[in-house]
Amino acid sequence: MFFGLNEHVLNRIALIGCLVAMLSSGMLWYEGLYPVSMRVDFMASLVLGVAFFYRRRLSAQQRTSLITLAGIMIGVASVYSTPLYADGFLVLAGVMALSFVSWSGWRAWLIPTISVISVLIIGLGVSMGAIGFEKSALPDTDSVAIWVLTAMSVALLAIALGGAVGDLKRRLNKQMKVLIDSNNTLFVLANTEPITGLANRRRLEELVDHDVSLGKGGCLLNINLSHFRLFVALHGHARGDELLVNMAGTLSHLASEDMLVAALAGAQFAVWMPGCSVQECARFYDAFVVQFKETSNAAGILGAHAGIAVADAQTDSFSQLIQNAAVALSDAHGRAEFSWSSFSPAMAKSIEDANRLKLTVRTALDALDFYPVYQKKVNAFTGQVCGVEGLARMTALASGNTPGPVDFIPVIHNEGWMMEFGALMLRKIVRDVPQLMALYGANAKVSVNISPPLYLAAEFLPLLSACLEETGAPPQNIVIEITEEVFTSNLEDIVAVTNQIHQLGVEVSLDDFGTGFSSLSFLRAVHFDEIKIDRSFIQQIEQDEKSNILLTAIVDLGLALDSRMVVEGVETENQLNIVKNAGCAIIQGFYYSRPTLLQEL
Repeated sequence: MFFGLNEHVLNRIALIGCLVAMLSSGMLWYEGLYPVSMRVDFMASLVLGVAFFYRRRLSAQQRTSLITLAGIMIGVASVYSTPLYADGFLVLAGVMALSFVSWSGWRAWLIPTISVISVLIIGLGVSMGAIGFEKSALPDTDSVAIWVLTAMSVALLAIALGGAVGDLKRRLNKQMKVLIDSNNTLFVLANTEPITGLANRRRLEELVDHDVSLGKGGCLLNINLSHFRLFVALHGHARGDELLVNMAGTLSHLASEDMLVAALAGAQFAVWMPGCSVQECARFYDAFVVQFKETSNAAGILGAHAGIAVADAQTDSFSQLIQNAAVALSDAHGRAEFSWSSFSPAMAKSIEDANRLKLTVRTALDALDFYPVYQKKVNAFTGQVCGVEGLARMTALASGNTPGPVDFIPVIHNEGWMMEFGALMLRKIVRDVPQLMALYGANAKVSVNISPPLYLAAEFLPLLSACLEETGAPPQNIVIEITEEVFTSNLEDIVAVTNQIHQLGVEVSLDDFGTGFSSLSFLRAVHFDEIKIDRSFIQQIEQDEKSNILLTAIVDLGLALDSRMVVEGVETENQLNIVKNAGCAIIQGFYYSRPTLLQEL
């Protein structure tokens, strides 16, 4: 607005100014006054009029080019014109242009308005004789009409030029605003995690590196949700995103103004806590756990762990700090649900050893560098070997530090390689069955340990059938051992798979009975050809009368269910006698033999 006039009215004034400028310069040209100057001014007025009329169709560069062209044309005219008209116009146009470029609103119109009024007063003053000039400075005629037309021409053409420059400035300002908004949007996208709206890793890294460079201490808390993928599989991605948003809200609510909460990959979050100690960081996490259990863990599936890393004088970057926090988080994952760990150098060594072991196991598995050894099962009453159990060992490493089963079995289980490993050992042990039968007789049983996931997998039965066909091993001599963990799966699936294995002629044994999930209902639903009593019952049998009573009861139960009973872990003669008195005939343990290579049996 300018003096109550809106942009629409001002645009009309500028357009009329262009038309009047063309008209007045055309009249002066027609009268023969300043023939060169008026001709050029007429064309300049026309250029400005075209630029104004098509201002919404022309680009900023095109409008600027037309205005510049008009200015050059008027400048040329000034060379041939009298000082009053040409120089006055240039000064006025320049003031108008600079005003609209440098200011906005009423300030942009104030100086041009004063200049226009001054020119009009001068023009009217000369035409009325109130202001005098030397003859040489005046045109050939000093009629009132000529001076009025000249003054109006200067004033209105200046208004037209000012309006065009003002329009250009408004458009440039609009484009600048769009550019600034776009830059702000890009900044938000570059520094924000889209689902939760929290800062992302990039923003977290910038802030931590800045604080660390200034020598500020603090703690980085790294939180990870356990079983998040399972939650998403059960409830869908929308519920998963909602959970992450709720978790982000909880952390943001607990955080103070100087803290930064960031969302990392997956269901992992980080909180930068400048100036905080490990104890303060742990209290923050404990407070989060309380709220998380109340608001986000209704399904009972999810858990959480946290790693804490301290930024001290030895910390030189975010990358080092987040790595330390990740090491602490990995250590916390080995503890109870919702626990936390604080980084220490010894912890890093432990993680490094674990990663080295994992790489060793993976390399051995890829190279098929696992082989079976066999431990005898002996009839305690006859002393005859009635079977063997195949156990896995890793091929010796050149370094001499070859992992044993207690080392590589947990790695294989935790990394999800058990199906691949079980299939490898099944093939190798079934391949040895004919040689074992030649050693211990046609009725010798050869046991193979199979993990519950592989036992229930769709690929297992075809794999077992293929092994039997490839080796020609009699199915009745093979025993598939599974642990009680299998009962955490669907009972109907267990019954169906066990029945199909029996149809192949292969036996099924329940290993480590009495340590996990067994119940009488499972034993009633699933028939096991063999039940192996876990070594934990044997370790205290010589001192604990209750263990002796339980052993006898379990043996009687298994025999009543028509299952062959085997006791594991017998190491002394006294233990052997107690087991025999309990009615169990088949013994497996160090008392009779240790696991041995086939060629050494």
